[in-house]
Amino acid sequence: MIFKPEIVMGLAKTAHPYGCRKEIANQIDYCKNAKQFNGAKKALIVGASSGFGLATRIALAFGGSRTHTIGVSYETGISGRRTGTAGWYNNIFFKQFAENEGLIAKILLGTPLAMRLKTK
Repeated sequence: MIFKPEIVMGLAKTAHPYGCRKEIANQIDYCKNAKQFNGAKKALIVGASSGFGLATRIALAFGGSRTHTIGVSYETGISGRRTGTAGWYNNIFFKQFAENEGLIAKILLGTPLAMRLKTK
């Protein structure tokens, strides 16, 4: 698949997986080098694929407390000509980095199709 930027009214509709991986790695490195703290050992994070939810998940896992996390998010994966959302890749790469450190990182994913089927 060729990844091309697709921006509509200032909203990016495509994401490059390696860009997402690099950003997750940057945030993890920042947390590892920042002042460490103690926190929960297990956490459920709603909206864990981007924004404050992703930042919370990374900080808890790599900021000192080594928290095992379950992340809940609503993302669309690769399909047809679509590359998948940035949050889709963020979930995948966070899970890989966390598991490489011996942490549990589960993902509960709601997709647009699954959500439409549940509401009917």
